Amino acid sequence: MIIKQRELSKVLEKLRSLNQRLSDNHLEKIRVHSDLQKKLAEERGEKAIDFFLQFLDQELFHFLHTIRIPDGQGFFQIDTLILSPFFILIIEVKNWRGTILFGGNGQVTRIREDGRKEGFPNPVPQANLQRYRLQKWLLQSGFNNIPIHTMVVISFPSTIIKSTNQQAIPKEVIHNNQLMFKINTLAHKRKQVISLDVLHQIADEMMAAHTPEDKNILETYGVQQAELIKGVICDNCSFSSMIWQLSKMHCPKCEFISEDSYLTAINDYSLLINREAKNSELRDFLQIDSPHIVKRLMHREGFAFIGNTNGRKYLLNERN
Repeated sequence: MIIKQRELSKVLEKLRSLNQRLSDNHLEKIRVHSDLQKKLAEERGEKAIDFFLQFLDQELFHFLHTIRIPDGQGFFQIDTLILSPFFILIIEVKNWRGTILFGGNGQVTRIREDGRKEGFPNPVPQANLQRYRLQKWLLQSGFNNIPIHTMVVISFPSTIIKSTNQQAIPKEVIHNNQLMFKINTLAHKRKQVISLDVLHQIADEMMAAHTPEDKNILETYGVQQAELIKGVICDNCSFSSMIWQLSKMHCPKCEFISEDSYLTAINDYSLLINREAKNSELRDFLQIDSPHIVKRLMHREGFAFIGNTNGRKYLLNERN
């Protein structure tokens, strides 16, 4: 049973918007584009394991995806958390291609298809730290003596996993096509230690504590608001900006016509700048001169607002 769906991360949404709103010659464009591609690969890898999880008994296993919980040291985020009557399982997903070498020095070396090498921290201690923090959080929430296991799942079955010395590959590290079988095997070896009522209580507590990440993406990359490309970007040819004519958005470059492309631009403003905006701020960002047109669009789309007349601010994340 899926308790919490896998959601598109806010970081990915913000990276998409920022990548589109930076000119190609901006100093941070390459880094933003690279980070966007990495984040897209992470999302694909996490979704890839869902195919195998669907074959588990949905009455026994409860799934919470991309759960982020506060504790005394900040936040810990788990790619996929599985609650069952037998144990709790933390799944850490790694989207590594090529050949992965586990060394004895706590480091993992990835050899890409082109022969380049990259070093990464061993994900097993990372998963173990998540287990420690989750165990501590459960104890503080009144849930005791629940066994917690970890698995590190390589999302691409073509990835070769090796060890650089006589030490075996960590038992926690598997390919995604092994996941369902490993979980079932682990469940068969365990006795029931948690009732379904307690499982539901844990799930409810975690959902109440879940706090999505929401960092300021402009500060992260040192981008000034004035450096963003303004206007309604054409969905067809990416030209900026479209023009409001005859109650529709018109692209002067490719002649594409849309009734609601301005919604994407409003969402970009919300993601990159502020979740509240005055009419004048929206006019400037959308590159629409008329305050009456912007007011009509915001009312047509049902955006909530606070204040009246000149002090009115639209709440860009709230629509009726």
